[in-house]
Amino acid sequence: MITATDIADRLGAASVGDPKLTERIPLETANKAYEAMRAMVEDAIGSAIPKVSGVSEKLVDYEETNREEALEHARQEAIAAAVRAGADESTAEIIDSEDVPLAYYPGKTSRIRVKTAGDLLMKH
Repeated sequence: MITATDIADRLGAASVGDPKLTERIPLETANKAYEAMRAMVEDAIGSAIPKVSGVSEKLVDYEETNREEALEHARQEAIAAAVRAGADESTAEIIDSEDVPLAYYPGKTSRIRVKTAGDLLMKH
């Protein structure tokens, strides 16, 4: 008998007990079982697979840095943060972005905040 925990362990999504015990499960079988489990969970309680997020927040003086370059750099930093947290880079997307001018700072300073989220990367 193969359990959901065995499948997660075989695919590297969990580390339970002795990994040698699940090595006998063919990857093709494990992947098909995982997709079936995922579909069952999503059908029962919506999208239950968590999103992983990343944030970049910084102060930028637009007199020293080009606005579009600063925003793009913040986007890339937020995606990288999500990937470091376990997100699948191919699914990472911007979910929130702020560019707020700060009158109490010198120059043309703004606070840039970008948040991204992506699907949890399943290690195979």
